[in-house]
Amino acid sequence: MSSCIPSKTTASSSATVVTESSNEMQLNVDVRMKTKDIDKEPSEKKTIFFITSNPHKVREVRTILGTDFPYNIEAKSIELEEYQFEDPDLIAIRKCKDAAEMVQLHPLIVEDTSLCFNALGGLPGPYVKSFEKKIGNEGLVKLVTGFTDKTAEAVAYIAFWDGQAMTVFKGQVSGKIVPPRGPVDSFGWDPIFQPNGYDKTFAELGSEKNKISHRVKALNLFRRHVVAEPSLQPLSCQVKNIK
Repeated sequence: MSSCIPSKTTASSSATVVTESSNEMQLNVDVRMKTKDIDKEPSEKKTIFFITSNPHKVREVRTILGTDFPYNIEAKSIELEEYQFEDPDLIAIRKCKDAAEMVQLHPLIVEDTSLCFNALGGLPGPYVKSFEKKIGNEGLVKLVTGFTDKTAEAVAYIAFWDGQAMTVFKGQVSGKIVPPRGPVDSFGWDPIFQPNGYDKTFAELGSEKNKISHRVKALNLFRRHVVAEPSLQPLSCQVKNIK
């Protein structure tokens, strides 16, 4: 499954990108850190911190991971910078490193999404949030009005920092861009993306979306990785020299 925008990564260290096909590539992360235990009451579940200012994403991530996920997802409402790199992998990595510097806690995750119009060579891609704020969903649809090709890729990147290494989990769903349909309070660009094999948009699918979406695919990879690491502990840390 191809990426929506070609990678222009320059590498020298250790963030690993994991996709559904289990392909991995090494990306550069210059991170030095030290850790110590947090003084807190023991709980039945350990904690993974989710750094986001978007409460809808928090609800969706918790719903997708479910009550049987062996970690609490504790949200930290922080507005992270929206980087404008062409490579969405690097955006997720940069946001994750920023989050680690800000909260000085781990393990943690951040999430970034792209919506890639094939007729536009992958745009708006990682810039979709800015596009949506400026022109709305109607404006996004107009971008491909003059094209026969209305196909698009929805892509989610979950960047995970465990205090030692960073891993990015990528989920991707193919579909097409359609005029907005669904509830007026729908999340983001859900009303204009209709996944292949369905006659409804993400917005119209409701809870069914959480079984097929780009986000659930990335989170399924994340789950498999984390469940295999039962020793993860919530720690405070100092993250320095991140460029």
